Amino acid sequence: KVFDLCAVETRETQDGSKTLLNAELNVHYHSVHGAWNETRHVFGTMGVDAAMSRVPKETFQVLEIGFGTGLNALDVWLRAKEAQRRAVLVSLEPNPLKWSDVSALGYNTLTGVPIEVWQGMHEQGRWDDEVLSFQRFSEGLFEFELEERRFDVILFDAFAPAAQPELWTPEAMDRMRMVL
Repeated sequence: KVFDLCAVETRETQDGSKTLLNAELNVHYHSVHGAWNETRHVFGTMGVDAAMSRVPKETFQVLEIGFGTGLNALDVWLRAKEAQRRAVLVSLEPNPLKWSDVSALGYNTLTGVPIEVWQGMHEQGRWDDEVLSFQRFSEGLFEFELEERRFDVILFDAFAPAAQPELWTPEAMDRMRMVL
């Protein structure tokens, strides 16, 4: 059976932020315990902040596996701005959500990132300002041509193994490891 990864419904999480539910697969795009808390801790503090502390150069390189709602990308924008650094973010998303599906989540208000940044990421698949150079590609992890040792951190935000088993294989992990 082929599932529509973009058939979504809005849900509120325990921290008051919103996420999306794909009822067909019974998966949420973020933790039901707190979408914003998950992004800030898992991908921000443990991912982006840790990478920035190891990378002395001004610009740091981020690979994101699964753009989804764009919340992680907004957090990267915030952290880069706060650190007065520039981030280059390459996002792989074979099943991009439509702006009409995510705009009601209110992540611009939640994060304080200007709405045009978030909307540009969704509608054009790119954004470029003094803080962030962002580009979203429709290829997946195995289709996209990756350069060895290019990225300082990977934001691995795939669905659970039951929904995307191909992304939880040793081959997928090896592919990501080679680009760090």
